[in-house]
This record gives sequence, C-alpha cells and structure tokens, in this order.
Amino acid sequence: MSNSGVYFITCEFLGRRFVKIGRSTNIARRRNQLQSGCPFRLKVEHIEVMSKSEAVAKEKKWRAMFQDMRKRCEWFNANTDDVNTQLMFHSGASGSANDSGVSSRMMGTFLTWLNDHDSDVFVVCTANDVKRLPPEFSRAERFDGVFFLDLPGRTQKDEIWRLYRNQFGIATDESTPNDDQWTGAEIKSCCRLAALLDVSLIEASKNVVPVAKTSSESIGRLRQWANGRCLSSDHSGLFLASSGSSSKRRGSRSDPSNN
Repeated sequence: MSNSGVYFITCEFLGRRFVKIGRSTNIARRRNQLQSGCPFRLKVEHIEVMSKSEAVAKEKKWRAMFQDMRKRCEWFNANTDDVNTQLMFHSGASGSANDSGVSSRMMGTFLTWLNDHDSDVFVVCTANDVKRLPPEFSRAERFDGVFFLDLPGRTQKDEIWRLYRNQFGIATDESTPNDDQWTGAEIKSCCRLAALLDVSLIEASKNVVPVAKTSSESIGRLRQWANGRCLSSDHSGLFLASSGSSSKRRGSRSDPSNN
C-alpha cells in the first residue's frame, strides 16, 4: 500500500496568511507545482504520512473542521492573531507524536529549506526509525547517499575501548569482557561503571545489557529494511543483511553499478 501525505501549505499576502489543505504522494513536487502559479513564497507547514484511504479521510475532516475559514477552494484564511490559527496548527494537526504538530511543522519547514536553499551547506541527517519519515525525504536527489549504520565491528570496538579506557583511566592491559553485539554506548557504560565502582571491566560488564538483546526485534527489522536499500557505512557498496553474528551481517557489492 503506497503512502500519501496530508499537508498544510501557507502563503502570506498583504499581511494576511492563507493555508492550503491537501494531500499528495509527493508533497515537495506538489508544492513546486503550486509555486509555479503563485508569485508569493509557499511554505510547507505540516505533513502527516498515512495510507491513501486515511489521507482522504483526514483531508476531508480538516476541511470540514475549518469550513468557516474557507477563502476559496482548498485555501483557508489563517491570520496569525486569530485564535482559529492556533486550532488549525495545533488541534487540527496534532500528528502522531502528540506534540501539537510541532515535529511535523519542523519537518515541513526543513523539507522546504532542503528544496529551496542555494547556500553551500553539507547536510547530514540521522534517523532511528526511518519508517516514520515522510516519503519526500527519501526520494531521488534529496540526499546524495543513504547509509545504514550497523553495530560496530571488531576494529571499531577496539578503537572505542581504547578511547574510553583513556577517558576513565583504565589500564590498557586489563582484560576486555565479551562485547558481542555491543554498541559504543555500552562500551562507555562498562568503562564508566568500572571506574565508578572500582571493579574490573569484566565485573562491570555484568551490569550492562546490550540494546541488541533488549530490542533485537527492532534491530532485525531495521536490518531487513536497509538490506539492499542503503549503502554500507563501513564498506563500499550496498548493505546486505544476512544471518549470523553481527560481524557477518554486513555485506557489500563492489560493483559500482550497484551503488
């Protein structure tokens, strides 16, 4: 089932603010289409991603909710000093995060900036749950590359251990505990506890439960999503998920045509 986004796009003219309520499978492209026929700058204020049937229902609900503010067709009045504006941008667009729509509006603003900016800026973004991102963020030409950052391998772990041993004053010759499926945060936690409790790293490790075990299902789903879709963060080529230990889950295709 394809996703469809419901959006608020705003336009200011002679001190008045107008809002268009609509839905599209590509909101950035829809905004550009509208912008080509409008002499004033259009800004994406709010995005909610959902199934097509849900988007149709949500769009209808919003238009009915703000019927008294309708100016023409899909455009509505939204004065910045009007109490109804707060209703539109907070109660009406609460979003899935229950934060009065703040996150969605920030995403919309960022999306507009990504599309319009002409400054020399190198943008790096991270996400813990890519499935919650609007599809507009993953379309072609939005980013030059999308990488999957898996659990650290042996080489990375050794460097992380060295870093935190130095930070917490732990001897370099002290035995390292079994760090299978550990992240850098768990290595830091082990070193911090060892220094705080004045115990060995092996003893401190008994108080560390890796997130790869507490959230193994979520990590597995992330790996499956990234399989063949993302570039590997530590190899050239695509990330390829496979069964086995974390060090074997990474794979790559060196053929440039597959990148």
